Amino acid sequence: AIYNLTRVTLTGNDADKGGAIYSNSGGDATFMTNVTITGNTANEGGGVSLDDATLVNVTIVGNTSLNGKGGGFFDEGGVLTATNTIIANNTGGDCESPFDSSTNSIDSDPVKTCGFATTTDPLLGPLANNGGQTDTMMPQSGSPAIEGGTNTGCPTEDQRLQPRPDGA
Repeated sequence: AIYNLTRVTLTGNDADKGGAIYSNSGGDATFMTNVTITGNTANEGGGVSLDDATLVNVTIVGNTSLNGKGGGFFDEGGVLTATNTIIANNTGGDCESPFDSSTNSIDSDPVKTCGFATTTDPLLGPLANNGGQTDTMMPQSGSPAIEGGTNTGCPTEDQRLQPRPDGA
């Protein structure tokens, strides 16, 4: 099966695994584009626990793993790729294991558990109505996410259906 999540915000969920999203069915692929995942809690994978996943313009911030395994993202053993993705400031670590590949992505864990090149605070505002149909976390002044993305393979609109500056 293939699962597509586009322009959604998942917040305030609790589970044993994958506070907001969980799948380890092997062979299932999950594609997320323009998604915000925040404020979720699980024993493992506070925000997300998946096997095969492709993340494009995804924000996974402020989730909690109660056992310290992947506060933001727990890898169930598949192939993981990320483009223009932020996985940061999660309790229990940002990622349990690194992504196979990433482009222009940010994580806040200094031990680079997500395997992203940039490890810093992304300087995001709180979850709020920033226009559009879903709440988002707007990059604040000085955020490395501002003009820090790539145009290649990314939609020209953000989660709010607003045009991206230069498409990134």
